[in-house]
Amino acid sequence: MTSEIRRTFYPLIRSADPARTLAWLEKAFGFEPVNVHEDDEGTIVHAEMRYDTGLIMFGAAATAKAAVYVAIDDPDAHHDRAKAAAPRSSAI
Repeated sequence: MTSEIRRTFYPLIRSADPARTLAWLEKAFGFEPVNVHEDDEGTIVHAEMRYDTGLIMFGAAATAKAAVYVAIDDPDAHHDRAKAAAPRSSAI
């Protein structure tokens, strides 16, 4: 068994001011920047921050939004398994 942490779920945040979000997460909670990518105007388009073993990703958007990014080894097999398990009714 390996002690390597395998992350598969990543919270995603879209912020109207990602630089301010980054500074706040760092100051308020002790998150550490891992990767910060800016466009030609200096706006953060993608950032990753770590707290303990957790990692969040965020970037710029006109309005705040949130989602979850799921990383899997075999997307086709994952899709096929989900499709096979789907109920026959569209009542979900």
